[in-house]
Amino acid sequence: MNIGKYQEDVEEITDQARQEAKMEKTLHKLDATWNDIEFEFTAHKDSGVSMIRLNEDNFDLLENDQQSVNGMFASRYLATFEERITYWNKALGAIGEIVLAVGEVQR
Repeated sequence: MNIGKYQEDVEEITDQARQEAKMEKTLHKLDATWNDIEFEFTAHKDSGVSMIRLNEDNFDLLENDQQSVNGMFASRYLATFEERITYWNKALGAIGEIVLAVGEVQR
């Protein structure tokens, strides 16, 4: 089959497949993780007013996931998952903005 003549093509195809598999795994992880994350409600001192927040672990997760999604945008293999990556970029950005806005309002 003289596959040795096509070494560069085969390497490119396998690299693309690896990168796309990595992206797909990350996107599935985002689906599973953010489907179950909830905001926390805690009482503010003795006022009876509930405060809403995202716990520290989930806030860190938000920042890490935003970095992962931004990294996927930099990939040359973006096309296959562009719609889902764009969705997660907007969704995670919106969550971040909401967390900051709610925190500011409550302060």
